[in-house]
Amino acid sequence: MFKRDGKWWVSITIQGKRIRRSTETSNLELAKAVEAKLRTELIEGKYFDKCEGERRTFREMMDRFMEEHAPKVSENMRVLYTASLKHLSGFFGDMVLSEITSKKINEYKQARKKAGGGAPSINRSLSMLSKAFNLCIKEWEWLKENPVLKVAREKENKGRDRWLTGDEEERILINSPQWLKEIIIFDLHTGLRQDELLSLQWSVDIYKISKLLGHAHISMSTRHAHHCPESLRDGVNILENSGHDLVTVEGNRICQLPETLDLYGGR
Repeated sequence: MFKRDGKWWVSITIQGKRIRRSTETSNLELAKAVEAKLRTELIEGKYFDKCEGERRTFREMMDRFMEEHAPKVSENMRVLYTASLKHLSGFFGDMVLSEITSKKINEYKQARKKAGGGAPSINRSLSMLSKAFNLCIKEWEWLKENPVLKVAREKENKGRDRWLTGDEEERILINSPQWLKEIIIFDLHTGLRQDELLSLQWSVDIYKISKLLGHAHISMSTRHAHHCPESLRDGVNILENSGHDLVTVEGNRICQLPETLDLYGGR
């Protein structure tokens, strides 16, 4: 150790690299404590990672995240990423990564709640942030720890399902154009959410998924259809050759469903 301008400095050489750093104190005992902590960080390999984290900013991390990771996910997920990034950037901006602690992330969460942000939206933002930090650790080697892991997620209200009555179904169908009627009938049979329904492709056979996963009812399968579409490409042939469409099924809704449903009647 040596003194410069009234402050104690440490000089440590490890793996051929010399580290010189001010302890920011004129007290020798405190300076020795700082030196001991620095030596521990060097031995555990945290010091150089910390330096990288002190150079990289939140904006750099998210720019790389959107460039490298976002293209690998679905279009719907990219839309959610864009919305979450807007909220995150407004709070963290150009903050260096080493400053984004669990405490700071919790402050972000509280700020979102105060601004009226809902639990699902806040949790999506935290999940995106956690994924970005994991990439920093596992692939980019910018950091050693993920500060999001210590932050609790918001409790979400699961809500309750409400089923349409037969009279409500009839009134909706009577007042809908033919193209929309077909979609409504399909949704009545499956219970798909809007984004799930409108993003269906011929390559996804929901009934085949139901058998593969051992689901007791087809409505359960529709919630999981997007998880394994790659393994069900042959479903297109079954759908196209089924000989059924939603119009012919409409009058038999209470009866047994055909094996597959053709949303557009072969068009």
